[in-house]
Amino acid sequence: MKHAIYILVIAITLALPTHALAASFDCNRASSAVETMICADPRLSELDELLAGAYREVLSGEHPEETKHAQRSWIQERNQCADAQCVKAAYQERLAALSSAQGQQTTAAAESPETPPVPEEQDETRVPEPATPLQSPNEPSTPEVMATDTTQTSVPVVTSSTISADVPSVRPNKDWMTLLVWAVVISFVILMFLGVSNRVVIFYNPLDLAISMGAILATPLGFLIASTLDDKLASVIAVSTGGVISAGLMVVSFVNAIRYNHSLLLGIFVGCFKILASGLGVLILVSQLVDDGSKRDRNRPDYAKALTILVLGYIASLLINGERVTELRLSAATKS
Repeated sequence: MKHAIYILVIAITLALPTHALAASFDCNRASSAVETMICADPRLSELDELLAGAYREVLSGEHPEETKHAQRSWIQERNQCADAQCVKAAYQERLAALSSAQGQQTTAAAESPETPPVPEEQDETRVPEPATPLQSPNEPSTPEVMATDTTQTSVPVVTSSTISADVPSVRPNKDWMTLLVWAVVISFVILMFLGVSNRVVIFYNPLDLAISMGAILATPLGFLIASTLDDKLASVIAVSTGGVISAGLMVVSFVNAIRYNHSLLLGIFVGCFKILASGLGVLILVSQLVDDGSKRDRNRPDYAKALTILVLGYIASLLINGERVTELRLSAATKS
């Protein structure tokens, strides 16, 4: 009976002249082309209102989860429509499906034996529960086909907004790593330029360079010595000694950078540059002197290795600029 009533309502709705009816959602919050199309077409708005009521009635039945799943699938199919005719056909098909489901629920309820209600004992001390307030017509509803359920059912209404909310948003959070790498590279290039142009003191003398390189080599040497020892305690002592020596030499390198540049902040930056440059120099030097047995290393001519070592030594001589910077500072002070 209700199936026939819904079909009759659809036919009357389509036969009536078009007039402005609001959809079941706030048109000011329409977020897709299909929602905009529904708000602009009075007939589609009427179908949307009718579908919202039918969906609420079916949702309060025996299988709310299946109903919500079917509604999600239908919303996705409806949003694929490109014109009003396709949207209209989608609504008519979904209304027919909801009417059929409601008819099946009515038939099942009629065939099931009625259970006499069990009278509840009246408790005079029981506080009556407040009535559920109805939604005000001025309040905005959920921006989708189904408005917020104003009935007393506790089953939530599924909309396309809740569907998109269920999908986790995964955003890679590696931007800060990229910025950190670029900051280190840019700082390295700037300090290299300032050192070569004798604006700041990088390595005051060869001993200062040796201290920075020792801070890099001490810990690996400790591990190398420990790998040759059979006694576990002796290996731990070797590694610990290498770490302590490395830390001590690193502190001396930073102290020299601060003292020779007469600035705490600049000295810290220069100290970081000294350790980084020393480590990079050690890696290049070891790669040129140690044969790793690879085909690429065997095919590399000896003069290429010698040229790389010479270039590395020339750059180191430019960065050992303590005396040159001191002379420039004295000359500038004398002129002033």
